[in-house]
Amino acid sequence: MLHRFYGGPTGWLRRFSLLTDDQTAALLPEPAPDPGPARITPDDEPLIAALERDGRATHPELQRATGRSESAVKRRLATLLGSGALYIDLEYDFELFGYSRAAVLWITATPAALHSVGEALATHDEIAYASATAGPSNIVVTAVAKDTAGLYAYLSGPLGHLPGVTHVEASPFLRRVKQLTYRTPAEAPGPL
Repeated sequence: MLHRFYGGPTGWLRRFSLLTDDQTAALLPEPAPDPGPARITPDDEPLIAALERDGRATHPELQRATGRSESAVKRRLATLLGSGALYIDLEYDFELFGYSRAAVLWITATPAALHSVGEALATHDEIAYASATAGPSNIVVTAVAKDTAGLYAYLSGPLGHLPGVTHVEASPFLRRVKQLTYRTPAEAPGPL
C-alpha cells in the first residue's frame, strides 16, 4: 500500500452513523508519543506475533509475550500504531448491515488522475476500503453492495463514470471460506 484513501479503524461503518462519535474516537489510535516515522524492528517480532494471534490481546498479555514491562509495551504499541507502522484491522460481517455482496476491485487510473480518483472513491458509499498500490493496477478497493444488481449498478454507474479510470477488474467474493473470528465466552466450548 502506498497511500490509503479510505478505510482504517473506523472505516466503512462511519458512513452509516452506526457508532457514536465517542465510540469512533475510542477506536482510533492515540497519537504517537514521538512524532515521526517508526519502523518495525526485530525486537518487535514477539509483539507482532502476539497481535497476529489475537488482536484483542491486553497489555499484560503482550507483556508476557514480549518479556518487556507493561509500560514499555504500551509506549511501543502507541508509537507503532500512532505512526502508522502498525495497523490493526477490524473484520465484520457486511451482511449484518444488509450488504450481501462484496468484491475486490483492481482499478487502473492515469497517473495524473490517481489522487483525484482515490479521493472520489473515498466518498462513495459502496467503498469499504481504498488505497493506492503498485503494479499493473494502481488502486485496490473493497466494494460492498446489497446484491449482485447493486454491484453491477456501481461498476457501470458511479465507478464507470469517474474521469481518469482506464480499467477495472472486479473479483467478487463468491463465498467466504474462512474469516477470522473470536468466540465469545458463551460460545466457547466447555472443558473436555
